[in-house]
Amino acid sequence: MQMEQEYEKCILLGDSAYPCRNYLMTPVAHPRYVAENNYNNAQRLTRNCIEICFGVLKRRFPALALGMRIAKETALTAIVAASVLHNIAIAENNILPAPEVEIPEVLHNAPLGDAADSMQPGVK
Repeated sequence: MQMEQEYEKCILLGDSAYPCRNYLMTPVAHPRYVAENNYNNAQRLTRNCIEICFGVLKRRFPALALGMRIAKETALTAIVAASVLHNIAIAENNILPAPEVEIPEVLHNAPLGDAADSMQPGVK
């Protein structure tokens, strides 16, 4: 109940490992209609953009990839701080470390908000 109140005006995306909630949108398990397939595709594409952004942050700040033993509230602050520092690094032409996996060209040295937007079909 606390989570539903905390995210009352928000929508989070999750994969099929999570149950669908008012605040957590997950894929349709067994889509039967075109609309359900369209929803699953849009949900997957959006989630992939976020996963790629997380990968970029983890590459720039390995502590995020290795895990930190901190409170949930502190973790949120750490992720926001890492995002801000990443965008400052981009503005200062500080390139990312070499990727462990191939990253789409649109994400190379792009501020996080712009990178996620440009991965969405029809969003500029």
